[in-house]
Amino acid sequence: MTVIKLDQTHADDIKHLFPDKTVYQIFCNNYLTDLKNYHAYGSYDDENVFKCVIGFYESNDEPAWYLINYAGNSRTHMRKCMDSAISHNELNGRNKFYSRIWKNYEHLARNYSLSSINKERYTSVDEYIVPKNTQCKYTSTWNTLFCRTLWSDDIIIRCSYLKQHFRNFHNGGGVY
Repeated sequence: MTVIKLDQTHADDIKHLFPDKTVYQIFCNNYLTDLKNYHAYGSYDDENVFKCVIGFYESNDEPAWYLINYAGNSRTHMRKCMDSAISHNELNGRNKFYSRIWKNYEHLARNYSLSSINKERYTSVDEYIVPKNTQCKYTSTWNTLFCRTLWSDDIIIRCSYLKQHFRNFHNGGGVY
């Protein structure tokens, strides 16, 4: 199993992970086109078939990132992709991330996506619930995690952050 940072050259290789053509096109347009704050990682097996992709956004407003898109059905590959995204963001001083969790599957989300190492290193707080077919009242969440889309199920906004004793502090200054 190999995890790599994705770019436009991988578009055809990941197409099978997206049953919806529109979602696939949005993923490619946002995460595979060298946009400064949008990144994607993918994991493929020994036969060079992609099993999982994740896409995330790095905020300019705070030292956080947003797990926005993921596709695939392999828990092992998902965990490896998440490990790569977490490592990428920790190197850039981003020690917390937000994710959108379907309320009906909240009990599965942490166990499905985090490796045993990161389950120990990270803790999570469910910050609030956005009821189905309702616009989130917080602008950054509405624009970033919801992509200005109403969801047909209740959604939990979860903040996961690196525990204090695992942190290496980075210089957050530079504004004069």
